[in-house]
Amino acid sequence: MPKVHLTQQFADNPPVSESTSKIDYFDTQLTGFFLEVRSTGKATFYQRYRDHYSRNRQVRIGPSDAISVDEARQAARKIRSIAAKGFDPNGEAQKHKNAPTLLKNGK
Repeated sequence: MPKVHLTQQFADNPPVSESTSKIDYFDTQLTGFFLEVRSTGKATFYQRYRDHYSRNRQVRIGPSDAISVDEARQAARKIRSIAAKGFDPNGEAQKHKNAPTLLKNGK
């Protein structure tokens, strides 16, 4: 779990680990914010938080080639804020997964 100051330059060209399938680079500025780098070179931003049961959870923010570090850090702050207020940032997604669907032609 290496800690680095996540910059745009680092996110554009992250070091890739050949010995493991992925490595997480945690930001030194924002607790829980990290960049997951796969052995393929693809990198994705995440925010880790604790839910109301004190379990570690994480939210995928987006790929580093589609979102800048500043935008990802801003989204991570919003996620932290939601979690700090006692709400589950993943809860909304879970509601959609459990919602009944409409079947076509009664099937």
